[in-house]
Amino acid sequence: MLVHNLLEDFLGDGIFTVDGDKWQEQRKLSSHEFSTKVLRDFSGVTFRKNAIKLGNIFLEAAKSNQVVDINDLFMKATADSIFKVAFGVDLDNLSGSNEEGVRFSRAFDDANELIYNRLVDITWKIKKYLNIGSEAELKKNLKVVDEFVTKEDILSRFMQMENRDPKYFRDIIMNYVLAGKDPIAATMTWFIYMLCKHPQVQDKVANDIKEAMYIKEEIKNVANFEARLSEDALEKMQYLQATLAETIRLYPALPLVCA
Repeated sequence: MLVHNLLEDFLGDGIFTVDGDKWQEQRKLSSHEFSTKVLRDFSGVTFRKNAIKLGNIFLEAAKSNQVVDINDLFMKATADSIFKVAFGVDLDNLSGSNEEGVRFSRAFDDANELIYNRLVDITWKIKKYLNIGSEAELKKNLKVVDEFVTKEDILSRFMQMENRDPKYFRDIIMNYVLAGKDPIAATMTWFIYMLCKHPQVQDKVANDIKEAMYIKEEIKNVANFEARLSEDALEKMQYLQATLAETIRLYPALPLVCA
């Protein structure tokens, strides 16, 4: 299969590159892992904590008129969240305190970009064979990634599976990270971009949030805003949800389909 041949070095036999029994096994595992109420509650807390960190970074940048790379920050925030939720590991990319985590994330993002460049580089197999150029760079990044994700505390989350091959665990983890990190970050980047292009929509989104949360005064503290945010309020933000849905329609995070 074309997808498997192109992405195997990066994603291996993960859910994005396989079908049949392996796909069913991983689908069942992911459904179980992410469907329990305890996990949903924990993931909510984790994403909220990282959202506060991210909000504070944006707030400080706005106060000092500083230019920031929002896509990079969204990628860091989603990586921190998915690793904490799925594997119990604190990457802490947003603050940069975990050097190993930062090194892994940089290598993961670089490997992801390089592997997808194979779609337009007809010479990638030759480069891989000779270990030159982009394929040599990919190999170095994958070494960093593999050393990190094959740590015992991460692999232990999957030991209940019948297949105990560490390489198979590694492949599953890589697909988990990619699925939980990039689509959310990319969608949020496009969402902010579209709001900036359409200020009238931006105003409606802001009003939708204020009305759902019964906000009358200006809230300058991100943590205070998060503390007032409830599930009921989120459900009332129908214009916000519609705007996010339209962003996904216009800029789908996973548009690639290969035979």
